[in-house]
Amino acid sequence: MPVILTSIRCRLLALALAAGVLAVFSPSASAVSAAVPTASCVDGNFQDGLDTRYAATYCAATLNAAGYSATALSGTDAAPVLEQESTDGIFYHAGHALVVGGGNSATAIASVMPGPGAAGTFQGLLGDPAAADFQGPTQVCDGSGHCRNVTMVNVPYESQMQKFNLAVFQSCNSGRDGVQGYNSLATIAYSLGVVGTSIGFKDEVSWITNAPGDNVAGDAFARRFWSDAKAGTDYLTALIDGVNAAGGSTYGYSSYVYLHDPSAPNHLRPAQYFLP
Repeated sequence: MPVILTSIRCRLLALALAAGVLAVFSPSASAVSAAVPTASCVDGNFQDGLDTRYAATYCAATLNAAGYSATALSGTDAAPVLEQESTDGIFYHAGHALVVGGGNSATAIASVMPGPGAAGTFQGLLGDPAAADFQGPTQVCDGSGHCRNVTMVNVPYESQMQKFNLAVFQSCNSGRDGVQGYNSLATIAYSLGVVGTSIGFKDEVSWITNAPGDNVAGDAFARRFWSDAKAGTDYLTALIDGVNAAGGSTYGYSSYVYLHDPSAPNHLRPAQYFLP
């Protein structure tokens, strides 16, 4: 008997926003350089069955071995990530993105945190500053069309990633620009955040439902990308190896976007910031 795998796409679609804007979290502190660069690796078990757990562990284990002080943040809200932004040199998010548009014609405007925050509240790390009004009561729908009413709170983040060496957005539409005039998470991190290397995906990318650590689709990408990086492989080669491990176009990973400043590091070692 064949094994049938059910995949789940990592996006949340914002369908409607009420008038008015909620107060957002305070912006993070100004960038500073620590003696040992810190790093934030985020994953979690989301409310709709998207389960990206273990991806943050792969990331943090690799970065700690490379000399960073990395934290695996599984199921977190936004607060721990914001607290570390001023000293972080690398950021990785595996999970939902808040998108505008639909399917493969969508642009991600925020990295959704798996932690619940306050009751009925979704927290996101905002990409394009032009999307700052995506705050307040809204209806969000997952890739299966299941919708719920929540309060969305987005905090500026990707546009403020000064001195980051690497940012990886393993989420749907995180590299597709232009829908409703917005730029993607990867583009904002690279252009406004001045990140040395920024990685995202134009299309919807998938994980296998309720199967964390299965080494298929999203989990396979995370395993291979961070394993290659740990072994000293350059970022682009590690990315392509991860895409192939994840099944290429089968689960959307061949739609990758790789933005790299020629003067930036393209390997993890030595642990460092990117200060153009």
